[in-house]
Amino acid sequence: MKLPKLNRYWLEVIFILLVGLIPLLWFKDGYLAAGHDMSYPLAPIDFWLDRLFVWTDRIGSFGSNQTDAIAGVFIHGLQALFYALTGSLQLAQKFDFIFWFTLPGITMYVLLKSLHPEKENSVLRISGSLFYMINHYLLQGWIIAEMSKFSIVSALPLVVLAIINVNLRRGSIFRNALLVGLTLFFLNGGAGIPLWGGLFIVSATVLVVTFLISPLSLVDRLKKTLGFSVLSVLFILMLNFYWIYPYIASYQYNYAHKIGVAGGNEGAIAWSQEISRNASFTNLFKLQGIPDWYDNPSHPYANVLLTNYFFLLLAVVFPIIAFVGLLNSKNQTYSGTAYKAVFLAVLLVAIPFTAGSHPPTGVLYNLALKYVPGFPIFRTPYYKFGMALWFAFAYLVAVGLKQLTVKRAPFFSLTVFIILLGIYNYPIFTGVFFNWSNKYSTRIKVPDYILEAKKELDSNS
Repeated sequence: MKLPKLNRYWLEVIFILLVGLIPLLWFKDGYLAAGHDMSYPLAPIDFWLDRLFVWTDRIGSFGSNQTDAIAGVFIHGLQALFYALTGSLQLAQKFDFIFWFTLPGITMYVLLKSLHPEKENSVLRISGSLFYMINHYLLQGWIIAEMSKFSIVSALPLVVLAIINVNLRRGSIFRNALLVGLTLFFLNGGAGIPLWGGLFIVSATVLVVTFLISPLSLVDRLKKTLGFSVLSVLFILMLNFYWIYPYIASYQYNYAHKIGVAGGNEGAIAWSQEISRNASFTNLFKLQGIPDWYDNPSHPYANVLLTNYFFLLLAVVFPIIAFVGLLNSKNQTYSGTAYKAVFLAVLLVAIPFTAGSHPPTGVLYNLALKYVPGFPIFRTPYYKFGMALWFAFAYLVAVGLKQLTVKRAPFFSLTVFIILLGIYNYPIFTGVFFNWSNKYSTRIKVPDYILEAKKELDSNS
């Protein structure tokens, strides 16, 4: 029997899936990812069932309102499914971590394949996908396995693709609005409502820029943009009504409570200033400034990245490649120029938002925290808007690498890029990022009696 021949695209996807097996390197015998703010419960099925209700008896003497967590039903449902299928917490975690580690790369690949489907753009598609899934923004999220962050990061390329399809490629308004709705139905960020801020600034920027540079007449542009926007919002509201309604209904309580705990608007400003202390424009252009690198003296790898000359050199290599991506290449098409304009705009918008309270634009961010209703939920700007920065860089680095690639040596260029990317993000291969302090880790050996007690309780319930 002759096996079917795999085309180039399937081979590229298979390669990304193989890279997605990296989380298997993180697990030691008998160890689990748990503790601190880890997003993985030790009782996945019970935790998921609890997420189906707006009130939980797990917290407090008399229970607690959890309307802001209902959206996590899919994230925790996947955890429960893997545990139900395997019966092993460690094996279920492996499947879950592989899924969320790989998904951003796959959705980025969908975007890049749609924008650059040509055979000669294989380097662009693979490099951009890998850069989007292997980076220090997501790496700091893996310390506590922030599935909510990975969910929105994965949704971002698909939402942007829908907008570009409508405004620049004469795509169907209905189908692309439905794509946005379905994407944010499954990849809704769970309980990470503030993470929608990063998604919003990217979507709004792409929508505005594609409207301005669209080759259509002004009337047609207005019809398409307004029609797509309204229909997308309707699909998002209808498909997510199960959690949006209770969240809005109890918004005043949830918001007032959390802001009060954080010290009010002034407390939000103080917190943002601390988070943004090292988020200078210079650091952001180098894809650095991550708060944990500077305020945690026992950080497992920050000292290497910030003091080793080789890593200091690598920190500027990728921005240089991205800058090359902004230059016009020989025989560049209108669409190629348009896409560069879109992602350059995303980059320029992402930088001040990610910088947060850091000068020179920090004064405006602080004013927004103080006077714009609801804006204090973005008191940790680097974590909420950083995805926009890495998203823009992923595209521009991919385009730049393609332009630097010698026509007859694409494999060599891609291999060197992957090696450098792997070296710069070396903690992702060791799992050392779990050891966020000399004394503490989110990779722990759970005592057997705890798991045995859970089994006994389940058998008698």
